[in-house]
Amino acid sequence: MKVLVSILCAGLILATVSCSKIQTQNTAQDIFDLPKAKQGDLIAKVNDTEIHQGLLDILKELNPRVEQQLSNPMTRKKIITSLIDQQLLYQEATKRNLASQEDVIMKYLINRHAIITNALLQQEVEQAMTKAYEEKKDSQFTKLKVALIAANFKKDEPAKDKKEQPAKPTDTEVANALERIQKIKARIDKGEDFAKMAQAESDDKLTSKKGGDAGKISKDDKRFERLGYGPLVTAAFAMKKDQVSDPIKTDKGYFLIKVTDDPSVVPYEEAKRVLGFELQNKIKDDLLAKLKNGAKIEYATVDTPEPKKEDSANPLQNQLNMIQSGIQQKAQPQANDPHQTLPEPKKEPGQASLQDQLNMIQSGIHKQTPPEDEKNGATPKKDDAH
Repeated sequence: MKVLVSILCAGLILATVSCSKIQTQNTAQDIFDLPKAKQGDLIAKVNDTEIHQGLLDILKELNPRVEQQLSNPMTRKKIITSLIDQQLLYQEATKRNLASQEDVIMKYLINRHAIITNALLQQEVEQAMTKAYEEKKDSQFTKLKVALIAANFKKDEPAKDKKEQPAKPTDTEVANALERIQKIKARIDKGEDFAKMAQAESDDKLTSKKGGDAGKISKDDKRFERLGYGPLVTAAFAMKKDQVSDPIKTDKGYFLIKVTDDPSVVPYEEAKRVLGFELQNKIKDDLLAKLKNGAKIEYATVDTPEPKKEDSANPLQNQLNMIQSGIQQKAQPQANDPHQTLPEPKKEPGQASLQDQLNMIQSGIHKQTPPEDEKNGATPKKDDAH
């Protein structure tokens, strides 16, 4: 909570301090002077500055999480107190003419640049989310609440290797699972409660304790897809509320599925959280690619030139060159004794010297280099059998 209030108030201070020095298109010189901020009941007054409900409404628009904080009387009071404290600090900063200092102006300009840039990205993402929501409303954001009962082919056993594929069920195991699920379905058809049957009979440990409740699913539900429950999704969206399916076969076993509620569409405001996570990086990359394609970008200097093609052609050759260079540097005579060479550095146990490494890499390069007749496309001759 303290972090949230500090972030909000820091933003207000930045906006108010900066506006007193640098003109914006808005005629207001302070966020408290915005017509929107003056709306609503008067909450507090700090010297000559009034804090109205309109300012809190602005905070809610900037950060939806604030709405929940303001609905709690205790946290609402903390936010208001923090705004008063920040306004007192701002008024004192103004008296000291800090808004005219160069470092303050530079910080404002940097933050202003980032805020406007983010506004562009938010606009692009918002447009993309609106379009994606309409396109995916039926497949991803129309939800159906379901419950299930499972009769697995095999009893759950701890996997020896996560990559190991489960063993294929035998005909006997398939027949036994089908017989079990058919008996369960017959009892439900006679009036027994689905939830109680799930608790007592289902092999699905994730849902059996909850009476088979598997939550809400969509037509392209990723969770059910990972579990291999695709056939259950198809069946559920063809059923009506309170209807129980016939036995449905999956790779894991036979299932009964029940639709426990009518389909409902996830509101756009709720779907935005999912869509924003899915789209924001792609939208930014696509926008930058488009802008770069139409822009003229020139570098005054090249800080990191591209490596020459031959540099990366043979990694072993690169290592060879580096080690040879190291050996040559070691062999440089000292200025006061032209016949003296630098001593070999101490080696850790098992560590090869530069010369040893040189020999090994040269051997590797020779192995990588094909004979002349292979380079020319000829098949190398085989030794005669003894």
